Amino acid sequence: MNDYNKTPEGLKEVPLDEWTQGMLHYCIKISETRQVCDGKNFNLRMFDVPNFDDKKLGYAIMDDWFDNDTQKNRPKRITRFCRYGLDEDWKIFRGKFAAQFAGDNS
Repeated sequence: MNDYNKTPEGLKEVPLDEWTQGMLHYCIKISETRQVCDGKNFNLRMFDVPNFDDKKLGYAIMDDWFDNDTQKNRPKRITRFCRYGLDEDWKIFRGKFAAQFAGDNS
């Protein structure tokens, strides 16, 4: 199976306010779309966060259209807001991002 159909590492649902803040601070443009079918089925619109360590970090909108329990399409699709990437990579990224602006009083 190629990456197009795989869940990105560390994908998790996050509260809308965290997703919005991350999107507005870190993301520039949509970078990838995926139709995931590796145990769960859903569509993702992924927004990578550029970083110096070339880690796969970003935010995503999930179109959760398939009920894996019943193995049928949902009667009503669910939109979920997600973040992907490993927690440790996010911790390092946020530390470096904040350090860029340390002492900036503009």
